[in-house]
Amino acid sequence: VSRGSMLALAAGLAVVGLARDRRLLAATVVAGVALLAAARAVPWTSAYVANLIDGFLAQDRSTQMRLGEYKDALRLIARYPLLGVGFGGVRDIDLYRGVSSLYLIVAETVGLVGLGALLSFMTAAAGRWGLAWRAMPPDGRRAVVLGCLAAVVAAAVGGVFDHYFFTYPHAFALLWLILGIGMGAVRLGAGEGDGGVEAEAVADRP
Repeated sequence: VSRGSMLALAAGLAVVGLARDRRLLAATVVAGVALLAAARAVPWTSAYVANLIDGFLAQDRSTQMRLGEYKDALRLIARYPLLGVGFGGVRDIDLYRGVSSLYLIVAETVGLVGLGALLSFMTAAAGRWGLAWRAMPPDGRRAVVLGCLAAVVAAAVGGVFDHYFFTYPHAFALLWLILGIGMGAVRLGAGEGDGGVEAEAVADRP
């Protein structure tokens, strides 16, 4: 029932659709809207659609509580803007560190400096993957690059509403593992350095 996860999944699929076949993507969007309309009418799925709509309209309690968290997080960031409050507790009795947003929790913990570094790195990685995907031949490495790009876009969209990729070690490790795999696939595809050439030779062996 995680609305953030559903939106993240849609964003990742949109990246693949835009890259592979935009006509198929348009058909998928139409089919998705029709599926939502049908799900709204079916008793055992209508609650999920209603939950999604309530989230967009900020009419349910969980969304209103989350908006309150965002407001409190912005107060903390305004008080400790550059380097945040660290990974421990907050000294101020009227503030707390914790919010359901990747970007706000990063800014709370390591400040706008850390948030800027994270966004810069993820943007640079996504940009490099996009350029590399266009230049690579249609092989397995090209598919890996597109998959990593879609996964990181999904994580970026999901991060607006959830904090998993910063506060849960397994999710945090998964995100950086995907970043590493994507960079490795780009490097192997371009044959950068001796390591890339050697890896090409090993991969081509029967």
